[in-house]
Amino acid sequence: MSIHNIKSSKEFGKYLESNDYVIVKFSAKWCAPCKQISPKYKSLAIEFTNLKFTEIDVDEIQVEDISKKYKVTAIPDFMSISRGQEKDRFTGANIEKLKKMVSSLEEDIPLKECLV
Repeated sequence: MSIHNIKSSKEFGKYLESNDYVIVKFSAKWCAPCKQISPKYKSLAIEFTNLKFTEIDVDEIQVEDISKKYKVTAIPDFMSISRGQEKDRFTGANIEKLKKMVSSLEEDIPLKECLV
């Protein structure tokens, strides 16, 4: 499973409309903790195939309104979205918190959707 890089707020809106269970990573190219956790984030995207993983570069002008909407004040910032609603969120390169968030979101998926 790949990580979808969001390039605009319009794209993000469409992505959330077409995907029910999404993990979002707010980051920046210059952010050392963001770089540190990236390989682990990619591994989780491969492991949890029922979820969609995205990344938003907060320095990109086209996504500035997304960062403002979700009040991103520090990075990396992770958020889980279940059927369009923010479920969980934390800031920092904490792999244990990220694993817990991902597992918790996967538990939201009805069994019949996992089998499709």
